Amino acid sequence: MEIRLLKELESDAAVLRRSGQDTKWQKLAETLQDNTHMLDAQRQLRKLVIFTEQRDTLNYLNERLVTLLGNPAAVVTIHGQTPREKRRQVQEAFASDPRWSSSSPPMQPVKVSTFNART
Repeated sequence: MEIRLLKELESDAAVLRRSGQDTKWQKLAETLQDNTHMLDAQRQLRKLVIFTEQRDTLNYLNERLVTLLGNPAAVVTIHGQTPREKRRQVQEAFASDPRWSSSSPPMQPVKVSTFNART
């Protein structure tokens, strides 16, 4: 009985994901694209850190954000399996890389970091 229920839930989740009807994602995408609070004084997108508890959600957001922004380098992730040194490098780059500062030239994509909350 439990296995059947889990399979049904898994199937329902797959249908929902394929439908593209993810209201939380739609709201995040709208916020990134249409919210003046996401722009700095030069009208460039600000840095953004997103925390998530589940690794599947982290991977999902990474995929969707890369697609939305059109630049894989604009999204970095850290999770529980990220080695300590790599984690430090990602955090340092996010904080200090001049390509992602508010004084970046026009059309610079937003730098988004997604962190798994259980790291």
